[in-house]
Amino acid sequence: MMGHYFLNSFKYIFKRFILRIPFLIAYSRKYDIKIKFKTEDGGGRKIYKLGIYEEDLSDYLLKHLNPKKGDIYIDIGANVGWYSVLLSKKFPKYLAIHAFEPDEVNFECLRHNLTLNNNINVYAHQLAVAEKEGKAQLNLYKNSNI
Repeated sequence: MMGHYFLNSFKYIFKRFILRIPFLIAYSRKYDIKIKFKTEDGGGRKIYKLGIYEEDLSDYLLKHLNPKKGDIYIDIGANVGWYSVLLSKKFPKYLAIHAFEPDEVNFECLRHNLTLNNNINVYAHQLAVAEKEGKAQLNLYKNSNI
C-alpha cells in the first residue's frame, strides 16, 4: 500500500509540476471508479495518491443506504462527483441522482466523470441550490480546494 502511495505521489508531482498537466484522472481500486480533477485540487490529489476520498463516510453510505426502486437522491455541491459516481455505481437500478454543481470547472469534471464511469442514472445540473430563487455570486475557495 505504501509503495503504491509513494509511486502515485511521484507520478502526481511529475505530472503537475514538470509536465504541467492541468487535469488528471485518479482511479479508486477499492470502489472501482475513475475521477477527473483539476491537478491542483486537494481532494483530487488525495484520490490520485490514495485511491480513496472520505473513506469512512463513503463506506458508511455504501453500507447503510438502502434505496428503493424509484428513489431520488440529491447531491448538492457535487464538486467533481465523487458521491454521485460512487452511489450510482453501487445502486444503478434503484435510484436517480440529481447532482448540482454551479462552478464551471467542477461541473465539466462532473460531467466527464459521469461519462467515464457510465453513470446513466445521474443527472448533472450546473446550478446552485438555495432556500429561495434568485441570482447570487459564487465565491470560490482557493485553487487547492475547489
